Amino acid sequence: MDDRVLIAWGIFLALAYFLTLTVLPILFGVIRAANRIARNAVRTVPAAVGTLNNTAAIEGLKTTEKVGGEILNTAQALVGAASSIEAQLSGARM
Repeated sequence: MDDRVLIAWGIFLALAYFLTLTVLPILFGVIRAANRIARNAVRTVPAAVGTLNNTAAIEGLKTTEKVGGEILNTAQALVGAASSIEAQLSGARM
């Protein structure tokens, strides 16, 4: 082989070696971060399910709000009727 080829091969081999040494810590950091993400995802699934179950009740609360509004309107009508009756009774006593 030509000496120039061997020199170029050696230079590129050394460059590849140093690039590999530079990239390996970054790669290991990415792997550690991915593992932490996976562990945290497994730990948060029960909380996510609980949140889903709690927010499912919102539709029922909308119905409760509607019924509560109807009860309030009825109660206000009863107060008005009671006030009218009270006024009539007060006028009759005089």
